Amino acid sequence: MFWTKRLLAFVFSIFIGTFTWLLVAKLRSNRPQAVQAIAQLSPPKTVAMKASQPKQEDSSILSVKWSSPEALSGYANVKTITLRDTPDADASIISKFKVDDYESVEILGASDGFLHVRFPGRESPNSGATAREQTYEGWTLWGSVVPDLTAIVLEAETGKVVARLPLNPGVDSVTFSPDGARATFYGTGVDSACEVMTSDYKVSRCLSSPSLNTSFKPLFYGPSDGALYSAVITRGEGNENLTTSLNVMRLGDNEASKIPAEISSRAEDFAVSPDDSRGFVLHREDRDRQEMTVDVVDLATFKIRNSFTLHGTDLPTTSDTFVVNRDGTELFARLYTEGSAVSVIDTETGNIKRVLSFNALPRDYWYFDGSDLIGDSLLLRVWNQDHDEMHSLPHTFWLGSNGRVAAQKGIYWVAQGGDTRYAVNAQGTKLFKLDVNNRIRESLNIDRPEFRQGLTSEKDLGTFGLSASPDGKRLILFVGVEDGC
Repeated sequence: MFWTKRLLAFVFSIFIGTFTWLLVAKLRSNRPQAVQAIAQLSPPKTVAMKASQPKQEDSSILSVKWSSPEALSGYANVKTITLRDTPDADASIISKFKVDDYESVEILGASDGFLHVRFPGRESPNSGATAREQTYEGWTLWGSVVPDLTAIVLEAETGKVVARLPLNPGVDSVTFSPDGARATFYGTGVDSACEVMTSDYKVSRCLSSPSLNTSFKPLFYGPSDGALYSAVITRGEGNENLTTSLNVMRLGDNEASKIPAEISSRAEDFAVSPDDSRGFVLHREDRDRQEMTVDVVDLATFKIRNSFTLHGTDLPTTSDTFVVNRDGTELFARLYTEGSAVSVIDTETGNIKRVLSFNALPRDYWYFDGSDLIGDSLLLRVWNQDHDEMHSLPHTFWLGSNGRVAAQKGIYWVAQGGDTRYAVNAQGTKLFKLDVNNRIRESLNIDRPEFRQGLTSEKDLGTFGLSASPDGKRLILFVGVEDGC
């Protein structure tokens, strides 16, 4: 089995002491069920225009600094590795050597369909792993080596691969600067982020969290100055009851600086509309009361525009439990544990504009993700727990004004670029162009050299999300090693 072989390679590397295996990210589509809120909206309330400071200051967040990209992890996908001195198919071959199945490798960079890799030398171990007298470093074809996680940049019109970026496991999101010249890749629960220039999608710089209990979530470019910002969340170490502090930071060229944003001292999470115009802060003033406030923040000024309150016995604790439309004017949320309905909330008034209801079996488990809204249609993933195993692919449905409508076979992740709607399959091998009714009007193949060149098959790698650039010309598909066999 694929994962078993990689685990054996990991054990070998521990015995010989050469390099450490990095844990892969959990498959996004199979993560635990999102928290479901039982809620009722109250009228919006007036908010005092006064900045609140967190109760617990963590001075370490001010030490966040940009640095050069670090080595990433991957694995050998072929029996024999061929290295060249430059990322060019006609470049001179500098070395050729045998490797073990799925042997770990350090990835130092990427360019034009090639990976810059390093295989450290090692003495012959008793475990039976292949011995190497020297360290080998050079450029090899993408597919001969496979990163643990990859962002595939696609030309939206043709499906052609424009670039491939090796990234840290767990990265599944990207945000673009207002002028489209830069983009930053990050992920929920990942303690690092990397920025690229979109002219070539090569990583220019990265930043890391200063502590284990501090994370960036989310990152976004300010609409007024084009600078990169993040909600830096610091959680109580070793005690879930300790107050979480949330600071909005401007990530400058030299160092991060906290800005005087109007954030509640009890803020628990932060979400941003896809156009980076509005932020949404979740917080509870009293944990004994069954209510949670959502503050709507103008990201041009970082002032609170208005607030509304959710009431219920199972309130959301993260921004993953709701979806915001592109300009931040509507919020889609499941408000009741029982029943099959999603409420669409006007973020200006706090009123429910409409309810998207559908029929579901009592044993159906369903959820939607923050990127599953295109137009006014929400993509649902549904498992029937009487018949479907939870690790199998879900059934997908569109939820909109016509109720629940089955999605066509293959549709798994969706994104909207400009006025065009797109989808990919769960294996990341097909790109679909959709019409206004979310029907497939064109299917394009996605080039995946790792499947045709070596040991890896479609069942070994999964997809983690699909995003679109603001101008709709580029699509970003996240693919990587699944968590399990």
